[in-house]
Amino acid sequence: YILSRLAFRNMRSRVPSVHIDQFVHTIRDMIENARDSLLRRSAQLAIGQLSLSKILSPSMLSDAEWKVIKEVLVRDAKAESEVAIMALGLLPAIFPKENTGDSHFSTLTEALYDLHEIRSPEIHFTVGEALSNAAAGWDSKSLNLEFDVDSESPNSNVPEQVLASVADTIIAKCGAPKPSLKRASAIWLLSLVKNCGHLTLMQDRLR
Repeated sequence: YILSRLAFRNMRSRVPSVHIDQFVHTIRDMIENARDSLLRRSAQLAIGQLSLSKILSPSMLSDAEWKVIKEVLVRDAKAESEVAIMALGLLPAIFPKENTGDSHFSTLTEALYDLHEIRSPEIHFTVGEALSNAAAGWDSKSLNLEFDVDSESPNSNVPEQVLASVADTIIAKCGAPKPSLKRASAIWLLSLVKNCGHLTLMQDRLR
C-alpha cells in the first residue's frame, strides 16, 4: 500500500530500488509458497496494487516466476477468490499491449475467460470488472476508488484496440452454444458496459 501510494504521488524515488526489488520477490514467494490462505490473498492483493501503480515491471521476475504466479492466481480464481480474480485483471497493466497477442497479456485475459464454468453470478460480475480493468486501465470506472490520493489522476496507457478486442470477444461469446459461457459472457458484457460504456469505442458497439 505504501509503495503504490508513493508511486501515485510520483514519489517512488524515495524508496531505494533494491528495497522495492526485495519486496517484489517476497510477495512472489508468498504467492507461491504461503499455505495460509489469508496470507496468500494479502500477497495477491499486493501484487495487484503494485501492478496498478506500475511499481512492478515485467523484468523484475523471470518468465518462470510469472508462470507460477499466474498458475496460483488461476487456481484460486477457479475456487472463486475475488482477490485472485481482480489480480488477474490488474497484472496486464504492466505488460506491452501494442499486440494483444502478447504472451503474458493474452494468457492473463484468457485465464479470465476460462472462468466461465463458475456458477455464481456474483463472481462473474467480479470477472467482468477484472476484464474491464485489463481492457481499459484507468479509463475503467471500476478503478475510480483505487486512486485515493490528492494528486493528478493517471491516464490510461492501454491502446484502444485492446478494449476493442475484449469487447468484440465478449460480444461474440454471448452467442456461444455452451450455456455456461453464454451466461457468463452476458454478465461480463454488463460489467463492461457499466465500467467502460462512457468510452466512444464501447458506445459505437452498443448502437
